Amino acid sequence: MKKIKLPPEISTLADIQQLASSGFDDWKRYGEVSVDSDGDLLIFNYTPKAQYEARWNFFERVSRGLIVNRATGEIAARPFDKFFNWSEDGRYAAGHIVTVTEKMDGCFRYDTPLQCWDGSTCLIGEVVSKTLRPTLIGMDEQGQLVPCEIIEHFDNGRKDNWLAITVSNPVSKKSGAGGHPNVIRLTSNHHIFINGAFQPAQAARVGDTITTFSMQPSSTVLHVIEAGLLGDGSLTRIHNGYRYQESHSAKHGEYVNALNDWLGECALRERQTLSGYGSQMCWAQSKQYDALSGLRKKWYPKDIKAVPENLNWLDDFAIAKWYMDDGSLGHSAEQENRALFATNSFTKSDVERLALHLQNVYCVNCTIFNHKGWNLRINAGRDKSIDAFWRAITPHIVPCMRYKLPENYHHVEYIQYTKGKQVYVPAEATILAIRKIAPTKKNFPSGRKGFDIRTTTGNYFAKGILVHNSLGILYRSGEYKIATRGAFHSEQAEWATKFLNTHFDLKDLPNELTLLFEIIYPENRVVVDYHGEEKLVLLAARNRVSGDYLPFFPDVYEMGQKYGFPLPKVFTFNNVTDIIRRTGSLSVDEEGYVIEFSDGQRFKIKGDRYLEMHRLIFGLSFKNTLIAVMNDTVNYVRSQLPDEFLKDFNRWVNEIETTIAETKRNAQAAFDAAPKATRKDFAIWVMEKHKPLAPYLFAMFDGKDLMPIIYKMAFQDRPNEKAVKQTESTA
Repeated sequence: MKKIKLPPEISTLADIQQLASSGFDDWKRYGEVSVDSDGDLLIFNYTPKAQYEARWNFFERVSRGLIVNRATGEIAARPFDKFFNWSEDGRYAAGHIVTVTEKMDGCFRYDTPLQCWDGSTCLIGEVVSKTLRPTLIGMDEQGQLVPCEIIEHFDNGRKDNWLAITVSNPVSKKSGAGGHPNVIRLTSNHHIFINGAFQPAQAARVGDTITTFSMQPSSTVLHVIEAGLLGDGSLTRIHNGYRYQESHSAKHGEYVNALNDWLGECALRERQTLSGYGSQMCWAQSKQYDALSGLRKKWYPKDIKAVPENLNWLDDFAIAKWYMDDGSLGHSAEQENRALFATNSFTKSDVERLALHLQNVYCVNCTIFNHKGWNLRINAGRDKSIDAFWRAITPHIVPCMRYKLPENYHHVEYIQYTKGKQVYVPAEATILAIRKIAPTKKNFPSGRKGFDIRTTTGNYFAKGILVHNSLGILYRSGEYKIATRGAFHSEQAEWATKFLNTHFDLKDLPNELTLLFEIIYPENRVVVDYHGEEKLVLLAARNRVSGDYLPFFPDVYEMGQKYGFPLPKVFTFNNVTDIIRRTGSLSVDEEGYVIEFSDGQRFKIKGDRYLEMHRLIFGLSFKNTLIAVMNDTVNYVRSQLPDEFLKDFNRWVNEIETTIAETKRNAQAAFDAAPKATRKDFAIWVMEKHKPLAPYLFAMFDGKDLMPIIYKMAFQDRPNEKAVKQTESTA
């Protein structure tokens, strides 16, 4: 990285260009901005935290899809800067109205659990509202489940197009077990992996196959289990599947500890029992896994344990494990050391195949004999051929089991086997039911906000189901492409790029122009229904070097006519007062207007129905804010609120927290000064000196929790102020 002098703050685009071309990557130093890359191109996008904090420094305002080439420092694409709701934080325009256009716009509910790589879950709403970055489960291009990182968070606002999809895979003890179905609630445009391809949820049908996952033993654990099945191990039924277990005498506790290490994350906690002869027995056991049902069929074809036909999986470790279970050292004064295997539970043909395998691998001589069942002996051999066998298995023999080896092998270095892991593997589930969810307060008592994330794999698992992660920004990278606000390869960006190059020819488009589109296709619907249309609506054109916008009339209009791009509806209003009045009659399919002023600023004015719906859902008032503070749900409520109501909510939270702190401080000071020898002395002093604080002081004297009394007393006379939409009527 080049040594450069860092500016104290980013105040110009030249600062961003200089830093990008220097290799600088500590962008958090200058604001709440996320960065995605594609080769030499960087795309900047402000984060939800920037929205919550509402500081909006220069860097955050221009990072709405700004694309910079880090190799050259060139601005590759210049989108809209962040623009605000009319009158938000006292923001107004200084010029006159130039144009007014319509405001055009998948996701999950706040309480949708995401599957983390460590086996835990987290709620998507909390992940987005707090910009958390847990490691999730994703799928790579080869279809393998891998850890993935969150690289972008999306608070997508209110949604009305919700579906409830019931699937056959349980994701917890409460889901699928005990008659509780697994129901995932998501917007109809969110893509899930249906019948081997990502498709919008609205395309799903009952009976379709979706992709889920299961936790299974790693290949090393399965290898330990198969090796154990040659010896003392067994697969026993538990609930609807099988688990592995084997037991050994307490004097071989070190061996059992080693077994549990080999099972690792797949092991149950160790347990001890008494045998029928009164001996203390230690157990190594695995959890239940679907994969063990397959092994059960393989090793118990007729419900009796038998050696599988294919023995190619047997390696030195597996033979060593078998020997520790069933083997013993045969020696006498007349004969060299031999290895004996008590394979009594297997048939003669099974033991013959095992003997043949040993002979082929270690070049030893084996004998099969019948003594209370079929047994196998590896003979010493006149050329001491058995030494090859001892040398191969000894490094894998646990030290406490080395009494089974010839003495000259007791001190060979022990090789610790790999600690067992649980791994995630794809599995199939079935869609059992699909229904629309009416956007009522009863169905969405906590609001209809939708949340989404983007990950390094482009997908993730939500409630056990594989799902996929729309201002379009034109840029050039060998060919014309479209990025969305914070991503080069989002689903919408990929669709828009393909649609653009299939339907439009931009070969004579001036090189300095960035075109800005609204991306519309059925699967991308959020609220407004465009009735199956597919189109790129040309919203604006901007000079990526100077930042100047082309006038909508005539330039953008003529460009739309020339290249065949549809344009947004354009309206004529005399002033902002007329626009605000008109928002009162907008339908649910009309979110509002975008106003461009002569000073270059743009503002949003949203429809009254949209805002009123949020107000009704949240019932936002001082009283309900107090309840949120009492229940410690401030962050949740804040994450759900639209920008219009954050100012009131934050003001009330600050008032409540300040009142609580002052009350506690005053009560503590009085309590410290009060006489406490007797309750009578204390009561007389309180009523004479600090009567208004009496409820708090008596609670402290009695050792009671102060907070419920503060909530009851400190705010009882305060008016229940309600949130109102503050909108000025003049420009």
